Amino acid sequence: MMRNLSAKDIMNPEVIKVREEMPVKELAALFTSQAISGAPVENSDGALVGVVSVTDIVRATSMGGREIVTTSEPNFFVRGWEEDVSLDELGELHLEEEGPLVKDIMTPSVFAVEHDAPIYHVAESMMESHLHRLLVVENDKVVGIISTSDMLQVLQESGATDLGEVALKTTTGLSFGDAVERCREALAAGGFGVLTEIDVQATLKQKLDVDTEPYLILGACHPPSAHKALSAAPDVGVLLPCNVTVSVEEGKTVVRAMNPATALGVLESEDLEAVGAEVGAALQKVVDSVSR
Repeated sequence: MMRNLSAKDIMNPEVIKVREEMPVKELAALFTSQAISGAPVENSDGALVGVVSVTDIVRATSMGGREIVTTSEPNFFVRGWEEDVSLDELGELHLEEEGPLVKDIMTPSVFAVEHDAPIYHVAESMMESHLHRLLVVENDKVVGIISTSDMLQVLQESGATDLGEVALKTTTGLSFGDAVERCREALAAGGFGVLTEIDVQATLKQKLDVDTEPYLILGACHPPSAHKALSAAPDVGVLLPCNVTVSVEEGKTVVRAMNPATALGVLESEDLEAVGAEVGAALQKVVDSVSR
């Protein structure tokens, strides 16, 4: 099950790290040769002490007067390491041999999770802080990095988020009422609010005078993710909120949640793909909460 996975199971262990005592001139050469624009910083003991980016280098050079947007913290993790300064421009900077060291220009704030953090903790951290990536540490040392693409891949491989399925689903031994209550608790714990509730059984009885099994639709919303999605593509509003349903089918209680990867995938947006991975992991946690 997905809930047994941890950060070390999904992280990418290939992370280029730099020493805090590295000269900035050497750092610029490394960024250019490796075609990267940011890296975590370690001290002499190998412990994570900060992050450094192209922006930090620019500030320490003759281009320092140029107006740029900082991306080290928090955007270093929110948007990635993309800068408004190209690597070609970086190679043209005048850097002194006896200039500053990495520790003089780095940003000490970092977003990281422990290597044994449950996958749901990783997803929640990304959602709460609007992150596209997280460093993974063990004994204060960087051992990997997790991006939203990594999250989406593991969701798909686990079968939790099949791009062809419209719903995340489970059948539980709980009663209908207990399953509803468990879903409410799990949604609240995941930062979701319930905007609407539709009692399908009562509505069909009132409107059509037909008798059906219990069926409840909870219209759930995770405000930060909704804002991110709507900012990327206003059309996404027609796909909201993220419905969670509880029903009785052939004497068994069934819980379903909208599959964000499928729903948002129709808009073919990389930004929405990231949101889908994060919200998908959170909704899978809600579904799994009733299967225990």
